[in-house]
Amino acid sequence: MTMMTNCLSQVDKASDPDKLKIKANEREDVICVSALTGDGLQDFCDEVQVRLKEYTEKGTLVRAHVPLPLARQLTPMRQLCAS
Repeated sequence: MTMMTNCLSQVDKASDPDKLKIKANEREDVICVSALTGDGLQDFCDEVQVRLKEYTEKGTLVRAHVPLPLARQLTPMRQLCAS
């Protein structure tokens, strides 16, 4: 069974971001990330690292597209994957 985590990006642009965050927190498979403040980005990165470890131990290729401004914040994860 494939586990999936959903990332809701730009939640701060929603008409009611607080309501959206409350609904997302009711589920274990959803992470909200703020486009303006970066809130939730660390949770997202942590979850990606956990998933990458699971997949790479099984030999599965994982690809992710990350906006350039956030790429520097993910450098430790990339270094972990390269080793």
